[in-house]
Amino acid sequence: MAASGVLVNVYDLQNQKVYPSEVVLVNENVVKLVFEEPVQGYCVVISVGSPAFIEIITSAKLKFYYNNDLKYETPIKDIYEDDDYLYISCTIPVTEEFLINKIEILKSDNKVIFTSTCSDLFKSGEVEMNLQYRVSKGNI
Repeated sequence: MAASGVLVNVYDLQNQKVYPSEVVLVNENVVKLVFEEPVQGYCVVISVGSPAFIEIITSAKLKFYYNNDLKYETPIKDIYEDDDYLYISCTIPVTEEFLINKIEILKSDNKVIFTSTCSDLFKSGEVEMNLQYRVSKGNI
């Protein structure tokens, strides 16, 4: 693997995503996953290379706005990259309900590194929303 950073996704035997309590990059070829309880399933490990983007991976968050009013903020759960794009995903829990028409990606120092506007999107309080977002590296 020879990675300077990794993205790890873990799935149970029903192909449902599960989250380890800890992920440790032991060395450039070994990743250690720690779980609170035993888990049966499989793990997908993706090497991510660029140190500039590893900083984004470990400290970024997403903010969701409607007409410039902050509606929701969440850390980025999963991110991976190819040569041209970052692929970002997050989950907004069931209890949250709001409209979205602007999304920002911020570093841990709250510096905005990317902003995108979109058509009005309604997030119902009755469903969990899983957002998959693709960002061109040329825009960051």
